[in-house]
Amino acid sequence: MIHEYPPADELGDARRLPDDKDCPHWCPSQHAEHFLEVVGDTVYEASQHFAGVAEMTLGELRNYIDGRLSRPGGSHVDVALIQYPHPSTNGGFNGPPLVELELSTIRREQSASVELTTGEARSLAAALLRAAELGEDLR
Repeated sequence: MIHEYPPADELGDARRLPDDKDCPHWCPSQHAEHFLEVVGDTVYEASQHFAGVAEMTLGELRNYIDGRLSRPGGSHVDVALIQYPHPSTNGGFNGPPLVELELSTIRREQSASVELTTGEARSLAAALLRAAELGEDLR
């Protein structure tokens, strides 16, 4: 079977994006589609391996004794696995997979994110579980 490819000028920078065989097993392998559809994305941004792991919307929190509002609901927590391509500090190969934790306000106007190694993510998860256990003992 003969494959007909679009002329080079139609693909341009998209030819430099990873294909399925270059992606880790957890990456959905849609780099070219992302690059061609998202206006303003660079080849570097479209080359990042990314997998959304969890999205949470935090509920309203009230004081369990008197019912006063302690935290309005609607803030967001997103967890993803990312891997940056070709970092200069790693000899041109992909960097390590990182767990990205992003916290944002109700309308996503303000946010904070942190990128953790898999070991750091496990340590944070253990600390959060321990804090939750201690907090539940206070009720």
